[in-house]
Amino acid sequence: MKRIEWVDLAKYFCAMAIIIEHVSSAPAELTVLFATWMLEGFFFLAGYVHKSGQSFRTFMLKKVRCLLVPWLVFSVLDITLSHIVSFREHGSFLNELLWNFAQIRGVKAQLWFLPALFMTFIPFYFFVEQYEKHTGKDGKKRTVLFLLIALGLFGLMVVYNHVMAPHPFSWGSTALPWYLDYVFMAMLPMVLGYFMRHTCEAVFDKLNTRTNRLIALALFLCAVYYPYLTDLRLPDWAQEIQYRFINPYLGITVLIAFCKVMKPNRYMIYLGRNTLLCFAFHGKLLAFAEGVLKRIIPEVYTLLASSTPLSFVYSVALALAVSLVVIIPIYIVNRYFPFLIGKPRR
Repeated sequence: MKRIEWVDLAKYFCAMAIIIEHVSSAPAELTVLFATWMLEGFFFLAGYVHKSGQSFRTFMLKKVRCLLVPWLVFSVLDITLSHIVSFREHGSFLNELLWNFAQIRGVKAQLWFLPALFMTFIPFYFFVEQYEKHTGKDGKKRTVLFLLIALGLFGLMVVYNHVMAPHPFSWGSTALPWYLDYVFMAMLPMVLGYFMRHTCEAVFDKLNTRTNRLIALALFLCAVYYPYLTDLRLPDWAQEIQYRFINPYLGITVLIAFCKVMKPNRYMIYLGRNTLLCFAFHGKLLAFAEGVLKRIIPEVYTLLASSTPLSFVYSVALALAVSLVVIIPIYIVNRYFPFLIGKPRR
């Protein structure tokens, strides 16, 4: 499939948001801008570029090569390097490997996003194939029906997390191995991305004027920052709706609207086309950079972390620096080891 420039640009911004989120001293006033949509944005874009009509075997083999193999290689490499060169204390190497292979959210799951994306693609594949089989029916009714199905599956996951005991398993959460409690939640933005491309992108583009972009941005900023600027507190059920639907999808709307009219540079496009490797390498580089700062100039680091304006600037600057450095290992993998990420040698 031919690359779509605005998609690569949107993936770049999602990747940068993740890097900033992982800066240990990033202030909440900054991370709240993207915390609700940075991962959902990746799922949305994955659904947008999905190509239907493939056999399940062909589809799964591709996802194994492009997602599971990189996860296995780089997660094991990351754990190994952490035990060799790290500023943190670690437990048993074998224990960390076993927990990594279990892939339970929040429990020592390295590069968790890749297996989560892989698992989500499985129900999404069958969802789209069933949707495409009903092409002879009324298009709008068909889309509404399948959207309701996706919302219903999403709701089942929400109910599961609410009705389960607070700590039902030995690892202390409701999370299930290999994201069985998460896949239908992640599938919803995928479905919306797929529907956008196939049902309403022309309408979106028509409405994507400068005025409407600014209105959407203003609404998003109000939704994000009202808890910081006012004493207004919504009921718990309203907060859940806001944080599960309004903030994520309003954020994705703003992201796409601006990416469709922006002119990216080569740096943005390169990282946007290599977000998997950026995701794989940035954590170790970020931890190393912050570890060095804490040891060499602890007073400066403490000053940066203790001031919201300074930590705001520091977090963005450090994320940009890491994103530039990470281009080196990305280039090496693409040039000499492309098979690690499911690409042919060129």
